Amino acid sequence: MVPAAGEHAIVSNGHNVALTGDATVGSVEIGTGAALSLGSHQFTLNIGGIVNNGTLNIGTSTINYAASGNQTVDVLNYYNVTVSGTGAKTLAGDITIQNNLLIYGLPASLSLVANNFDINLQGDWQSTATFVPGTGNVNITGTVNQLVENTNGVEIFYNLNIQNPLGVSMSSNVTITDTLKMNGGNINTSTYKIVIGTGAGNAGGIARNSGYVNGNLERWVVSNVPYVFPIQKNANVREVSMQFANVTTPGSIQIGFEEMAPGNNGLPMVEGSVNVTSTYAQGYWTVQEINNVNFAGGYNISLRAGGFSINPDVRVVSRPDATTDWLLNGTHAPAVGNLAYRNVVTIYPAIGPLHKPTVACLVPWLTLPP
Repeated sequence: MVPAAGEHAIVSNGHNVALTGDATVGSVEIGTGAALSLGSHQFTLNIGGIVNNGTLNIGTSTINYAASGNQTVDVLNYYNVTVSGTGAKTLAGDITIQNNLLIYGLPASLSLVANNFDINLQGDWQSTATFVPGTGNVNITGTVNQLVENTNGVEIFYNLNIQNPLGVSMSSNVTITDTLKMNGGNINTSTYKIVIGTGAGNAGGIARNSGYVNGNLERWVVSNVPYVFPIQKNANVREVSMQFANVTTPGSIQIGFEEMAPGNNGLPMVEGSVNVTSTYAQGYWTVQEINNVNFAGGYNISLRAGGFSINPDVRVVSRPDATTDWLLNGTHAPAVGNLAYRNVVTIYPAIGPLHKPTVACLVPWLTLPP
């Protein structure tokens, strides 16, 4: 094999070749009974791919698909994969990456095209370019916390399947056009958010067995089915469920939780025989209307108040902005366990031009019989 840039390299039948440093070739063919061992080096393909009729020992190498133009990403068990250069780098089938994937280039000139195939990733996902998911799955399968990052904007997945028990950390916004599959640990969004769905005709969904979104979660709302927001703040579950009587204008809703005292504007209040006296200091939920969603007939809401000490008389109150009084809008339903309820709520949190998205909120209150 002559590892020259731009040339087709051949490992002849029955021969063994081991890299002693980084190498660049146009493409490579491994003959019958032959072996190519990459060790810990970078192996760059700047025209074609790998034809493997023998043995490819990947070691802890990085295989870099770096053509100036379109290129096929071969079906292999990789350690690290980099796609660079320009053009579309298109999967030929499902691939497994034991460590990291790097998509390195400009969004307008470089893309990784999944071609409806799956990517099984055990390390970090880092991109500066464009990922075209098709209808494939990206399966997060590592055993240490993994990173998802696109430094040039939003990373878009079709199905994102979290199977890592230690979860994922996000360093950019993520949009999931079909389904977020939660089968592992938590998704830590930091200052970013996850968006489920892309529009009125594509609401997307969540299939959850375990784990929560530790941060902000946005979902498209298009009908009167319950919409569950499986969020958590640090170690406390803050899951929210909203069901609208009638969605008149589809749009999206973003929900998060703020760990700060919400204040006592408008208190005390009385509802029936219950005197609503003060807020919980643990914090409050934030609800932001996005994309002009609107409704008629109110909505029912439940809040899972992990870390709160509540009783059946606890009330859920709301207000339309950061400064007005809290209101007992809607009708009370008794709390069960750590789930607080309010039905037929008609207030929709409004965001003023000087307000941050987190100022609109729904808050559970400690209530005491008079």
